[in-house]
Amino acid sequence: PKPPLDLLAELTNTPPPPETPVRTAVRRVKIWTPLVLLLLIVFAIVQVMRPLPEPSLELTAKPTYTFEGGETELSWPGQGQSAVMVDGVGSLGSEGAQ
Repeated sequence: PKPPLDLLAELTNTPPPPETPVRTAVRRVKIWTPLVLLLLIVFAIVQVMRPLPEPSLELTAKPTYTFEGGETELSWPGQGQSAVMVDGVGSLGSEGAQ
């Protein structure tokens, strides 16, 4: 009888199956998929943990704007009620009994 290690080596020493395009593709997927996933996880963790700059609010336009021309003259109806309100400005006027 052969020694146990030689017998075990003889039983487990089988040649690998022949290379095929499918086996090569599967092997590449098995190797590259975990590596890509690991890199994506590391990238996501780095993006979540990196410090962000403090937000700042700056006025980029002039604080006021004046339209050209004179004062607005509204032509009010001769009878009834009317009023004009502008958001952020207020009342431009009213006519008639309220």
